[in-house]
Amino acid sequence: MTGIFMVLLLLLLVIVAFIGVQRRSALSRHQVEADRTLTLFDLRVGDIVQHDATDWVVEDRLVYRQGEFSWLEYLLRDDDRSVWLVVNEDDNLVVTLEHEIDLPLSLDAKPPSQLEVDGRLYRLSERGTADVTAEQRRVNRRLGACQFFDYRSGSSAVLSIELWGGNSSGAGELEVTIGERIRPLSLSLLPGDGQSVYRPS
Repeated sequence: MTGIFMVLLLLLLVIVAFIGVQRRSALSRHQVEADRTLTLFDLRVGDIVQHDATDWVVEDRLVYRQGEFSWLEYLLRDDDRSVWLVVNEDDNLVVTLEHEIDLPLSLDAKPPSQLEVDGRLYRLSERGTADVTAEQRRVNRRLGACQFFDYRSGSSAVLSIELWGGNSSGAGELEVTIGERIRPLSLSLLPGDGQSVYRPS
């Protein structure tokens, strides 16, 4: 009986020690995440972006490259709402918050030099082709090369047209987003655990 008792006691000690190691490992990982200093250029899936009293969760991170120039687009979610946080730095840091809209455009011709949406006139400011990669495939976009047409209205309003899987004269999938330029300091960034909140791993 004494031998059996000793074996059971030893087994119990091993189990307790194993649980302790696992807990310390988990706490260590969480501490590393908590200590991570966030910037707009290194957000990950699961991180939190606070803006205008809303906690947005990063669900994907797209990298656009045009030659040596690159910019980032983060897919942010809050329940059933989603927006794109666009971050690019050329001479200055420019940050916009955009959402998708339905805009009746024909793919039979190039996007026009100006567009009127909700009584506001947007003028084409830049166009080109970019190669796009994703950190995690959580968007419906067909990644690869996309043509983009960026519009501006006033000092802060933006509209973007992206053509995926086609050419400027037709065929492909069209995506239109509209939004506003925002101050980077209006955002608060909080580290997450690296996991998607709204989709299973």
